[in-house]
Amino acid sequence: MEYIDSKLKSMFRTSIIVSLALILVGIFLIMYPETTLSFLSYGAGIILLVTGLIPTINFFISKENQKYLDISFLFGIVCIIVGIVIIINPKIVGSIVPLLIGIWMIINGVIKLYYSILINKTIKSIASIIVALFILACGLLLVLNPFSGAVALTVIIGIFLVVYSLLDLAECIIIYVFNKKSKKEDNVKEAKYIEKE
Repeated sequence: MEYIDSKLKSMFRTSIIVSLALILVGIFLIMYPETTLSFLSYGAGIILLVTGLIPTINFFISKENQKYLDISFLFGIVCIIVGIVIIINPKIVGSIVPLLIGIWMIINGVIKLYYSILINKTIKSIASIIVALFILACGLLLVLNPFSGAVALTVIIGIFLVVYSLLDLAECIIIYVFNKKSKKEDNVKEAKYIEKE
């Protein structure tokens, strides 16, 4: 019982720290979605720039490599160019993911709409057509304005993080309270048993 109790206390402390940290991250994502996207974009740009600089510098340092057109050198140049483009225009990274999601949603929406129309000929259900049109509309919205979609997506992620963290905290508190209650009941039972003896 003591082993379980110590494990529960450890889990309770860890969950509180992680949940509070995630709540703060979630609130930041909700309040500053554009700043978050820009920060992530700059980070990706810097990583690519450093990744590209290493093989490029190595190519010029080593005289043997200069005799041949090295693939790592070409990879380095591409990384440097992409990194610079991202740093100059950080909205690119924030737009790529929603754009891809938007294209996938359009394709998925068209397929769903096609099958909904086919099904609707035999089973009269307008709900499936409405859902398909909604998916299609969401996809078009993301393709036409991907950065706004990325901002909205960041806010949604922030909301989910906050909700998840609050639920996790509530669950930990419930487990902790029930464990304490169970311990008290066990102590009372043990005391009654000793009295009887």
